[in-house]
Amino acid sequence: EERRTQAVSSRRWIDPEQASDLGQLDAEAIARLKSEIWPDPVNADELHDALMNLGFLTDAEVSANPQWQHWLKQLAADRRVGTIGSLDEDPRQYWLAAERLPEMRALIASASIELNVVTPEEFRKEWTRETALIEVLRGRLAALGPVTSAMLAKPLNLSTNEIDIALLALEGEGLILRGRFTPHAVEEEWCERRLLARIHRYTLKRLRQEIEPVATKDFLRFLLRWQRVTADTQIEGADAVSAVISQLEG
Repeated sequence: EERRTQAVSSRRWIDPEQASDLGQLDAEAIARLKSEIWPDPVNADELHDALMNLGFLTDAEVSANPQWQHWLKQLAADRRVGTIGSLDEDPRQYWLAAERLPEMRALIASASIELNVVTPEEFRKEWTRETALIEVLRGRLAALGPVTSAMLAKPLNLSTNEIDIALLALEGEGLILRGRFTPHAVEEEWCERRLLARIHRYTLKRLRQEIEPVATKDFLRFLLRWQRVTADTQIEGADAVSAVISQLEG
């Protein structure tokens, strides 16, 4: 576990009092990563592939992109995707690929299939609720970036305790790491290890861009003033000599 953690390059800072602030990941880097990893299909087939990876899509996620609704209707007509609904006190509907139907059925106890889909033979498997949740979260974490247990639990209407147990299993595999990655985060977050490494790289790149080199003439002009050689910066007296020598010793 320590080796996996060290595989995510981190920055080292001299002042321990400021390390927690200076070592934070950049909010813009996190936002950039999230925009890159969330599916951006260009046709119905790519949307089906995204559903295979994500496990499911909520109505809210589908509504955010009207084109997705059109493609889902096409895929539903081909019996490649369908909807599964929960019949509990807070009914919800999920879009899923036919291949992921057995997992969602195991995960949602009171489920109803609303579109006629048939799972291909090679994907038919008996899932327990625990293993199904682990596999669904595996796909969701690959497309969400840093996220809390509550954020993962809300779409599925599950308790955070159930989510935490599944996350601990994924942590044991070395797939995810925990921490407070988002600036000013108050709750513990989880992030896939490779995605966290990408955020670190984006953060370091931005920090390096903030430090721009100056021209040689500007550097020499600074040195002459800093070493008190120019006429307007020269000082006199024994104390002045001591001060300059102490400065140059550095």
